[in-house]
Amino acid sequence: MERDIMKGKGRFILKDTHCLKINEKHIKVKTSDFNLSNGLLILGTTSGEFQLMRITGHTPEVIQEFEIGSFQIDQVTLNSTGNWIAMGVVENG
Repeated sequence: MERDIMKGKGRFILKDTHCLKINEKHIKVKTSDFNLSNGLLILGTTSGEFQLMRITGHTPEVIQEFEIGSFQIDQVTLNSTGNWIAMGVVENG
């Protein structure tokens, strides 16, 4: 199922969804952001967890894993330096 997604000035098409396995646990990724300058990747999941990772080479390293509640995280964003994380949860305001 394809779905058009409007983000900023670009247009993206969601073609598929995937699960990710981290530390022997399968998670369903809802949103993500990547900071190219320092290799930080943040993933927000449908279960209210987020993972902060550093991408070096071919293997991502989990830096930190948090749970902010039972509501899915709808949006995550890193600032340009990777020092701040912003999250949006529609069900929780």
